[in-house]
Amino acid sequence: MTESLSKNQKKIQIKIEDSLLSDQNKVLHLYGEVGSGKTYLIKQSINNIKKYEDWTVYYIEGKSELTDSFSTIAFAKEVTAPMLENTGISFNITGIIPKIISAGLSSTFKIRQEFDPKINFFVNKLKKLTTSNIVIVADNFHYWDSASQGFLMSLRNSFAKLARNKNLKIILITDTNKENYTSKILYSDLLKLNLKLPNTDDIPEILNLMGYKDINFELDELSRIMSATGGNMHFLKFLIEGYYLSKPTDFATDTTMFDMTKLLELRLEAFGEKQKEFSKILQILSILSEDFESKEIKYLCSEIADIDEFLELSCERFFLQKSNEFSFSNELMKKLFYQQLEDKKLTLHSKYAEYLQKNRPDKYLNRAFHLSLADTKKQKSNEIIGLLTLAYFRNLERSNNIADCEYIFSKLKEIVDKDSKYETQKQFKNFLNLKLAYELYIKEEYKKSHDILNTILNGSILFNSEVLRIRLLVSLMLNMDTKNVENSVKQISFSLEYLKNNEKEQWSQCAFVLFSTYSNKLSDYDNSEKIAHELRQFVNENSEIELYNYMNQIINRKSFIFETILLSKTHVEDSVEYFQRIEDYTQYYFSLCNYSGILLVLGEYDKSISHLQACLNLIKTYDYITFPAHQKIYNNLFLAEFLVTFRGSKFLDSEKLDITIKKFKNEISDIPSEKDAIMYINLINLYIIKKEYSTCHNLLYVLKKNILLDNQDSFYDYYINNIYVALNIVQENWSEAELYIEKLINIFPEFHKKNAKKIYHRNDVLKQLIKQRICLEPVQLDDWCLNNSEKEDIGSQFYSRLFLFSDLQFSSL
Repeated sequence: MTESLSKNQKKIQIKIEDSLLSDQNKVLHLYGEVGSGKTYLIKQSINNIKKYEDWTVYYIEGKSELTDSFSTIAFAKEVTAPMLENTGISFNITGIIPKIISAGLSSTFKIRQEFDPKINFFVNKLKKLTTSNIVIVADNFHYWDSASQGFLMSLRNSFAKLARNKNLKIILITDTNKENYTSKILYSDLLKLNLKLPNTDDIPEILNLMGYKDINFELDELSRIMSATGGNMHFLKFLIEGYYLSKPTDFATDTTMFDMTKLLELRLEAFGEKQKEFSKILQILSILSEDFESKEIKYLCSEIADIDEFLELSCERFFLQKSNEFSFSNELMKKLFYQQLEDKKLTLHSKYAEYLQKNRPDKYLNRAFHLSLADTKKQKSNEIIGLLTLAYFRNLERSNNIADCEYIFSKLKEIVDKDSKYETQKQFKNFLNLKLAYELYIKEEYKKSHDILNTILNGSILFNSEVLRIRLLVSLMLNMDTKNVENSVKQISFSLEYLKNNEKEQWSQCAFVLFSTYSNKLSDYDNSEKIAHELRQFVNENSEIELYNYMNQIINRKSFIFETILLSKTHVEDSVEYFQRIEDYTQYYFSLCNYSGILLVLGEYDKSISHLQACLNLIKTYDYITFPAHQKIYNNLFLAEFLVTFRGSKFLDSEKLDITIKKFKNEISDIPSEKDAIMYINLINLYIIKKEYSTCHNLLYVLKKNILLDNQDSFYDYYINNIYVALNIVQENWSEAELYIEKLINIFPEFHKKNAKKIYHRNDVLKQLIKQRICLEPVQLDDWCLNNSEKEDIGSQFYSRLFLFSDLQFSSL
């Protein structure tokens, strides 16, 4: 459809199409000043290739606002519906990509995948396309968020390996010819094309192509049009529409026609009696840096009577345009409305920051942006630093995009450079210390990280809560000191109520860490269950935000903590499927860990072994998976491989027992850690079965004095006392066994509260065994306890035994 292009544009179009159809020039860079018609030309060229078979085209536009990592791609409607998909059978627009996962979750793991989970769906879509030729149009590439820019670079460099027999072409559209735009792609087969603005002689042709065939201008009029617009297509269209719609009697002498504000007023006349009202609303909406929804309009313009009428008329009159959301149809128009706000801008930016806090609490960067524009007197520097701090660490934890972190850091520096107040400087120093502490935490230097965290002074409530959250994460990894963990829990708990009422995203992150801490470290079943239910309620209330659906799946995979074994199995199966589907391999790995633990408890040993092997394969494939410690996986694997022969068999396989003992010993590192504590418990049980009692006592001493130093977790007390019960029963030390069984009955681990009935009955059976002085081999004693216990559900076959092997902590990773 070249008849809609100027002569200059046609020349460029021929080069574009030649490049697309050739084997060379995998990357095409079209640059030119704003308003030169670059996007229009590319779309015309793409429309032209529909006559060729086997093409799919994705058009992705960068936005000028502050954006989160990968949001350019993840939120592009064109990603789910290609501009063109022509397989040679039929020409159609499709949209069959799976649901976009646009958010991750704060975790203790630094993600270093080749492609982030939030855009893996796009990579898979490209690989599964039936078409051989793929074009990605990166419009306004200079406005793409840096994570998406980096993704395009990685995709370009690895596409041949990812999708064989497919041809990828990338078209970059930028306003200037800066080298850093094109260097991001790292290519040699580059074609650069420059689309220049039209000159005075071109204007009649351009106007004719725009459809204004009945307007004729003299040479001096064309000169003034050129002077007013600079040849910018947007300005040119805006000016002519103002003239064409207003129909002045003497265009040549009416100089107000070249006043863009005057032209805007003329265009607003199209609203009739609604002109004043709708103009005011458009002015207000001009503060928004992103596309907007009707609920944002309602919040900012509470006096508007009929939002639907406003939106319909504004789109009909070309003030707004609608895609997934609404936006201004013309950046110039938006700027003109923004200029008319004058001093009202400050109040409106502040009001929109409040909207984000209430309705999109996860948008820290955008909120900081609007709050900083409202804070001309530098009275909210600490609050803005707090918001940027959260934005920085969320970016680290969810996408690990260094360029975005550098950008946020530069914004922090701008604030500090412009505000010399002591409090502001102190707060920035706090941020630097927190940043250093987090880096040490990632490097597993927990003691150094903890020491630095303790030096950080008070800042804003939001900032303080992030310090406390990270301090708790570090405390969990530091050692087995229960009091240290309890102190960290107490400090972060004080801020929960405020966060829940005012900072819901941060509340959910802090609550989630507490949920894990109560279950994994403190064996506090009641508080763990309470927070889990609060989190689920919160997730349900905010289900339209994908981040919280993601969080719900993490709660699902940890549901073993507070639900019955069968119900939790269903929930964990869901999380395994979910994380595998979205290709978040870190969380998929955790889910497999959880699921294998549940299968172990259910006695499905072969299936458990299969899932554990899958975990080890993931570790080999994705070397960024470093937590939980791989030894925890081996613990479950060794246990499952042993129990598959030990339980259900009348005789002990001594060779298998020796092999299992050797495997456990090789993985123990003798440091105070949860991993070593549980491996010791299992190893001691194996030595009891082997009847090497002196070794058992030596290992018990090391476990209590070295590994569990300063630990007060009832979980470990219960398991150690059960070891003493089993040790004395097997040795027929009945008086000692009687003392320990009474002690065991009085020690009830909160972690097992959901299994209380099974535990109580099992202990009563042990009491009867001791009273009756029953003498059997370890294998038979283990079965005797099960056979004489009340079988409440299938989980009884794990809990109602003499030997309590421990996987349970791993089921709640």
